[in-house]
Amino acid sequence: MSSSASLQSIEQTLAEVLSRLGSIENKLESGQGSGDVSASCSSGSEVPPAVIAFDAHVSSSLPPLLAAIDTIGSDELATAGKCLASCWDAMRTIVAVSSSHGRPSGSEYLEVLGELMKSSGLMERFSGLSKLGKDRDVTNHVKAITEALQCLSWVSMNGKPEAFVMDAVGSAEFWSNRIRKEYRNKDDEVSKAQITFCVKLSSLVKELSAYTKEWHTTGLAWGKGAALTKSAAQAGVDTVSAATTPTATATVKTKGAESKTVKAAPPVKSAADASEELKAALLAKTTGGNSAATGLKKVPRDQQTWRKEYKKDSATPAPASSAPSKAVTSVKAKSSSNKPPPPPKIEFHAPTNKWLVEHQVSPTQTPIVLTVDVTDLKHQVYIYKCTNVTVVVKGRFKNIIVDSCVRCNVIFDTVLISTEVFNGKSCKVQINGTCPSFVIDKTDGCQVYLSKETMAVTKFVTSKSSEMNVCWQDPSGDMKEVPIPEQFHHQLNPETGKISSEVSDLYTSNC
Repeated sequence: MSSSASLQSIEQTLAEVLSRLGSIENKLESGQGSGDVSASCSSGSEVPPAVIAFDAHVSSSLPPLLAAIDTIGSDELATAGKCLASCWDAMRTIVAVSSSHGRPSGSEYLEVLGELMKSSGLMERFSGLSKLGKDRDVTNHVKAITEALQCLSWVSMNGKPEAFVMDAVGSAEFWSNRIRKEYRNKDDEVSKAQITFCVKLSSLVKELSAYTKEWHTTGLAWGKGAALTKSAAQAGVDTVSAATTPTATATVKTKGAESKTVKAAPPVKSAADASEELKAALLAKTTGGNSAATGLKKVPRDQQTWRKEYKKDSATPAPASSAPSKAVTSVKAKSSSNKPPPPPKIEFHAPTNKWLVEHQVSPTQTPIVLTVDVTDLKHQVYIYKCTNVTVVVKGRFKNIIVDSCVRCNVIFDTVLISTEVFNGKSCKVQINGTCPSFVIDKTDGCQVYLSKETMAVTKFVTSKSSEMNVCWQDPSGDMKEVPIPEQFHHQLNPETGKISSEVSDLYTSNC
């Protein structure tokens, strides 16, 4: 009896075990108890429908565009494609946060929305395109992407955003049509990818417009929870980022297999972090791992000038190198001031048909007299940096220029074009024949003597000059002198919009 009772208890136990195994099998077949990395990593919260629809839009529109960019094979265009994808990712973050929180109050709405856009990095990622454009082969592509990304501003609009998003299509098509025109008659794979790029970029923006029309009819849609605050905007972005990024480790359970723990790959270092590490490595290599102060002597307290213990007598004398440097500077200054002047010159330069009278200086108070005989009407006379000299030019010639001269007297017969005096001081010019035009510029003190033949012919042009006088001999033989005006009265006429000028009353009696 005891043996039969024990058998019955064993059979009952086996039946219970089989029943439990059957229930476990049913659960496994129905999907309960199984999981994957994404499920175990998610926070368990329900994804808003607007975010699900946005993910569907991205999965259908963005990969074909990125595939076309990859086929084109330009590094700069690939960077622009990554920037575009990151902008769409930031847009998803904004939609996810707004769908999970209530709309901020009217007075705080713009500040909270601005903080949300800043925290998501939307504008920062868009500004990355400004650094591109060096590759001329994809200049139109980058500009097309830049124009298409103007649609990102729909998140800050009040009202229907679909029309605003569609406007970006037209702006991008301006550059896309240039790409189509260049590659439309080519059949190779890259050329086809160029056309595909134009089509898919336009399709991406058009589908975004359709998405906003369905889910954001009057602007960025908000949820029914508590109103989003400025301080909570950053936390909301971090929460969304954490939910969409796998954790460091995740447990994977599959049907009919043991549980395995999978470690996520380490995060990729950003370009800024890599640059800082490279700088640190270079600094360590150049300094041998020591600081910049290694090897310097310690300064005692009594030689530190900012301390009370400083003693002037015990202070270290100034470095010996400072005194020689001043001496060298003074020597250089003296040597430059003692530099000998260029040798005086009076010669004819055939290539330019010009007589050169340069660097003539009188050693005494009495001016030296130099004579130039000109025999050709095409010749010119150029007098440069002469001091206390008298230059007599005989014959008829083209023109004469007196440049940077001091106390220089010039006497000539006839010039065919003009006489010019520049940058001079206390110059005198006598015309024995005729001179049609006389120009005085940046000169202090210029005395002009006119002959009877040139009195009615010569016209004067002056600028930035002073102490200018014109002298001539009247019929009785007396010398007359009249100053050239330096002061004028100017007045604007409101009706004509012109300025009228009159000579100052100081010169009226003499002019």
